[in-house]
Amino acid sequence: MTEKKIKKTPIRIKSIQALGGNALSSPYFSSHFGGEIPTQTNSQNQEIPINPIYRVMVKLDNSNFFNAGELEQITKGQLYIKGKKISLFKRFTDKATSIFIRESGF
Repeated sequence: MTEKKIKKTPIRIKSIQALGGNALSSPYFSSHFGGEIPTQTNSQNQEIPINPIYRVMVKLDNSNFFNAGELEQITKGQLYIKGKKISLFKRFTDKATSIFIRESGF
């Protein structure tokens, strides 16, 4: 079994968009055109993903690829995101506390 090497590159997430039910913006990804996303064609000849997928737009912060953040391209692959875990309760209490402090004039 061949082990893949994962190159760590710092990025900033610009946006995350659920694409379930929406047509793919580029047929490049569709299984009908050699891509890896299984799709079906609707009545307007648009490629609709069969399984839920997400479009993640990222900006390279510090990279060895050309000039960081200046190259826009479509790339397929897997993105592993490491982030800090925060519970919903903690997020709620932090937000409520910040609103209380802001509104009370402290």
